[in-house]
Amino acid sequence: MQEEKMHQVNRQLEDPRDFIRLGTLAGILASQPRTLPDLQLLVRCLEDPNADVRRLAVEVLAMGVPDTVDALTLALSDVQPYPVRIGASMALARTGPSASSAVEALGRCLHDGEKTLRWHASFALGKIGEPAVPSLRACLSETEPAVVTAAANSLEWIGRKAKDAAQDLVQAAEKAPPASNLQQACLAALVSVTGDTAAGVPVFLKNLQEGDENAKIASLQELEEIAPIAADSVPYLFPCLQDASGKVRMTAAKTLAAFGSHASTALSLLEQLAQDPDEAVSKAAHSAIERISAANPGD
Repeated sequence: MQEEKMHQVNRQLEDPRDFIRLGTLAGILASQPRTLPDLQLLVRCLEDPNADVRRLAVEVLAMGVPDTVDALTLALSDVQPYPVRIGASMALARTGPSASSAVEALGRCLHDGEKTLRWHASFALGKIGEPAVPSLRACLSETEPAVVTAAANSLEWIGRKAKDAAQDLVQAAEKAPPASNLQQACLAALVSVTGDTAAGVPVFLKNLQEGDENAKIASLQELEEIAPIAADSVPYLFPCLQDASGKVRMTAAKTLAAFGSHASTALSLLEQLAQDPDEAVSKAAHSAIERISAANPGD
């Protein structure tokens, strides 16, 4: 009986009428237990003139049909509509490392202008894991921010198995606009692949020297979060206490407070800052002095 139903499904997928092919694929998706057609017929459906047939064919392939990686890779082609390409990316993500032969095609999707496709292709590469790392490292040297961001996201999902990409991520972060989404993506990936929460410190310190107000504030806040393991950063914060921006001066004082006893060398500068005409800055300086002094009870 099951074999007879499969033959019927196969015949219907070859029917010249669109509504028959569409109805057959929709029926497969809705039925329990499912009667799966011949794989080659599904592959041919990916070339169907009707885009809805192609979209449903990808959904059927994504249900766990055996040996579908090659077919799903074909579905990533830029001649396909976005729902088909996105569906193929989602299915390849579920396939995981055994979809390594799709890495090149997924990498091309990272260059596409459609944000949703880029995200799903990036996620699929992350799920494929280590086999995708060489391709993703190459993407980090691209000039298009969206491509680099997508590659960094993939590497973050891969984690420690992508440790060879650490230096590439540092270079990409240094080239990115300070405190931009691109730089943050690279730094998040760097922490993930190295397992080192302080891996981004050199980039934060560079932002303090070269960044604008927003970049300095964002980097100071990042340093505040990891203060217990970034004590060597303290002297690099001193110029921020004299920055032209009151917001930067205030944030620098708050950040130094988080370093506790490690920031005792900043006390004299903070005492000067406590006289700042900006009330918010002065208040932050007084608070920092109290916290740092409390951490040095013998002083």
